[in-house]
Amino acid sequence: MEKKEQYFELKPRKLGDEWEEWNGKFEENLGDMQTPPTLFLLLMYGVNVVFIIALSFFYFLLKNNLFKFNHFLSVIFNLLTISLIIAAVVYPVLFTLTLIFNKPIAFFIKDKQFADLNLIKAAIFLGQKLHIPKDKIINSMLKINNTLIDIFFGKIKKDELLILAPRCLAKSVREELKEIVDIYNIKLYIASGGNEARQILKENKPRGIIAIACERDLYAGVKEVPSEIPVIAISNKRPEGPCRNTLINTDDFKNAINFFLK
Repeated sequence: MEKKEQYFELKPRKLGDEWEEWNGKFEENLGDMQTPPTLFLLLMYGVNVVFIIALSFFYFLLKNNLFKFNHFLSVIFNLLTISLIIAAVVYPVLFTLTLIFNKPIAFFIKDKQFADLNLIKAAIFLGQKLHIPKDKIINSMLKINNTLIDIFFGKIKKDELLILAPRCLAKSVREELKEIVDIYNIKLYIASGGNEARQILKENKPRGIIAIACERDLYAGVKEVPSEIPVIAISNKRPEGPCRNTLINTDDFKNAINFFLK
């Protein structure tokens, strides 16, 4: 138990503000934001293209005006620019190969929390500027996050797995989830909000988490969990709006349990 207490520490964040801007109307497609992971991959590539264009503009601006009289500074600047461009090209390629071949080729994300990478934040920002609903972007990103967990993490014990579900689940869904966890003999925790969820995590100190929530709650929560603890995120569907009688695909739930327990 001592070892678990050493590494399990949640990052601080403001809780309970994820739906502040909601206008009370029904969401698009009755709250079903299922989106293929290809959307987020395209946004990531888009971020890198924008970065390369901006870097190239910056390079020619400085090279032609500030560095033409200093050869050494010009060489350093050239090498730095070329290195950044190569990284902007190679990183998304390695990332894509990781997903295609289901192998940990993208070494640079091995010990990092994928959802908290600056590249991810930039891709979400770009998607919103293109008027793509944020929940769809996050849904797509979380699918990639779940795939990466399948690649980079292995089996854990039953008592190391924590399943966290929101109180807003429809009664029939909650009953079905309880029947499933009883079969596997694992615990299911129902949290009424972010503060209670954090308290459950701190008390149990899991080595693997299955989290059920809306996209924005999942995104906010996954980012604060330490990178060495895998979180499989299952997005809910909101036919009656957020926080009321939400639904999930129980097959996704079973698959998540089976992954952790192998």
